[in-house]
Amino acid sequence: MEFLSFPLLLCFVSFTSLLLYTLVKKNKSKTTNQERPILPPGRTGWPVIGETLDYFSKFQNGVSEKFVVERSNKYSSKVFKTSLIGQPMAFLCGPEGNKFLFSNEKKLVRVWYPISLQKIFPEKDVPHFPQGGRPAEIRRNNGHADETALGNGLESRRSERNPMVKKYILTLACRLIIGIDDPKKVEELATLIERVEAGIFSVPVNLPGTALNHAMKAAKEIIKDVLNIIKQRKTDILDKDSASMQDILSLVFLTADENGSFLNESDIAGSILGLLVGGYS
Repeated sequence: MEFLSFPLLLCFVSFTSLLLYTLVKKNKSKTTNQERPILPPGRTGWPVIGETLDYFSKFQNGVSEKFVVERSNKYSSKVFKTSLIGQPMAFLCGPEGNKFLFSNEKKLVRVWYPISLQKIFPEKDVPHFPQGGRPAEIRRNNGHADETALGNGLESRRSERNPMVKKYILTLACRLIIGIDDPKKVEELATLIERVEAGIFSVPVNLPGTALNHAMKAAKEIIKDVLNIIKQRKTDILDKDSASMQDILSLVFLTADENGSFLNESDIAGSILGLLVGGYS
């Protein structure tokens, strides 16, 4: 009897397990179908990488619009899905897409940043700039741009022009935003910003030796330098040194928001990091 009861028990357990598995799978499938969102046509490519390689190969060749045009024509749709740097996303093409995004901000859509960008840039408020334009000192400082550097950039070959113009823009940004006029210091910042830029457009894996890891370290170095400048600028403002109060950083220090509050040093440093990287990129 014991010999016969064991096979019967085994069959009963197997049948019960199979029945439970079928019921759970059916219920899960039903729930998934009900909650599954309606997605636009497209493909997400390889796991993790997605279609990043195709996008950035076109981006480096200066024809990034081909990535959008090819898929828009392929799927006969002005909206398509894809996956870049490990993030699923949708592309909205044409004026209709722009109108939808800008008219539904904070309603149907919200600002979103890739994981790599979130890891590199601290979440800080944007500095408050007073309405009515910059003060006369900063406006005059705008005329001190290095015209020789710009002229050399425009006279160079087309393949070399973009780096020259980027360097010129960074030189001007450093002068206007944080009052740096030292070419050597600007060159050091350019090297760090290039590392940050490479990390933004990389797979979001923070391991030693990866582009994201280098970018995060470079961003910390830039913020550290900016914090040192901020401390020195505070001293200059207290000493009423007008020669060092002709940049946007000084303007931010002296301007309160609508609530009468001033930004703290870390907020300002994080925002300046974004301004410098955005201007150079």
